[in-house]
Amino acid sequence: MNRTETKATLLIGAALALSLCAMFWSPKGRVPAVENGLRVAIWNMEWFPAGGPEPQNAAVEGEKILAAGRVLRRAGVPDVFVAVEIRDEETCQALAGTLRDPAFRPVVCSDFLYDPTNRALQQIAIFSRYPAVRSGAEPYHASGFINPPRGFSWAVLDVDGAFVAVYGVHLKSNYIPEEAEHPDKLAVLNRLKREASARQVLAHAEALCEQGVDGTNVVAVVICGDFNTSPEDGRFAKEKTCSYLTEAGFQDAFAEVPLAERTTLPGNEIYPDAVFDRLYSRGLEAPAARLIVPQTPVSDHCPVYVVWPKPAASAVEAQPGAGGGGRELPEEERFEGLPPDALKKLEQLREAA
Repeated sequence: MNRTETKATLLIGAALALSLCAMFWSPKGRVPAVENGLRVAIWNMEWFPAGGPEPQNAAVEGEKILAAGRVLRRAGVPDVFVAVEIRDEETCQALAGTLRDPAFRPVVCSDFLYDPTNRALQQIAIFSRYPAVRSGAEPYHASGFINPPRGFSWAVLDVDGAFVAVYGVHLKSNYIPEEAEHPDKLAVLNRLKREASARQVLAHAEALCEQGVDGTNVVAVVICGDFNTSPEDGRFAKEKTCSYLTEAGFQDAFAEVPLAERTTLPGNEIYPDAVFDRLYSRGLEAPAARLIVPQTPVSDHCPVYVVWPKPAASAVEAQPGAGGGGRELPEEERFEGLPPDALKKLEQLREAA
C-alpha cells in the first residue's frame, strides 16, 4: 500500500470508529434520474477536510470526509465532480473511497503554492467516472499589480466517445481586511483579479477546442466552480467576469431559474445570500435537471448539480494538440498509487515547469 492509500485508509478508519456514536445529517433532495444524462456537481467544501486553515486530528477530518460522502451519495453520485477548497490528493482518494463506486475517481488535483516554499491548503480537484484523456492544472498569471491567487484545474473526459473539457475554478474572494485604509480600491483589485483569471481560463479553453486532443475534436466545454461573483448582484454591477463567458457562447446553467431559488452560499451576519457557485457550458443542450442541495455542516457552500444530455461522439478531424499551454499531468499523477521514486520524479517535473 502506498503513502496516499495508507493516509486515506487511516482517515476513513478513524472516521468509522467515531461515526458509530455520531448523529448523521441527512440532506434533502436528490438529483432526478435522466436517461443518457451527464451529471456534473460542484462544491466549495470549505478548507476540506479540516474545516479551517488549521489541520484537525484524523478522527475529526475522517468524519468530515464520511459526511461529505453521505451528502454526495444521497443527492446522487455525480458523473463528474469538481471539488473546490480540497486539501490534497490523499483527501481526494479518501473522499472517492466513501462513494462506493469503483469507476468514480479523481483524475486531477492542483498543487498550487502560497509562495515558493508553502503549498496552498485550498486546491481544486476534478473527479470522474469517465476516463481523462488529458488533464492538468495551471496557476493564474500575474500582470503588473494584478496577481490572482491559485489557478484552475482541467480535464478532457471521454464521455462515451464525446470529448468534453471540464474546468474547475476558484476565483479571488471578496475578502477585505477590516483595517484596510482603502477598501474600495481593494474591492476593485479583487474584481480585476477575477476578470484576469476568467480571461486566462477562456484562452485555455479556446485553444483546446481549436487544437483538439490527439486529432479528436472537443465537442463541449464546462467551466464551473466558485466564481466569488454574481452578475445578478448589484455589488458586482461593473464586473465582467461572467459576461466574458456568455459573450464567448457559454450558457449559464441556472439562467432560467428564479433568483430566489439559486442561492448557493447562504448569507450570515456579514454577507447576504449569494450565487457564487456557477456552471457554464458550451456545446451542450439545455440542462435536463438541476439541484442545489441545502447547506450542510460540511461546508458553508451548497453542493450544486446540473444534468445535461450527453453530447454526440467527437469527430476525428481536429489537429493534434496538447490543449492551450496548460501543463499536462503525467499519467503517474492521476492517483493510481505513486511509489516513492515516482513522487520524486514528479517533484522534479514541478520544479522544472
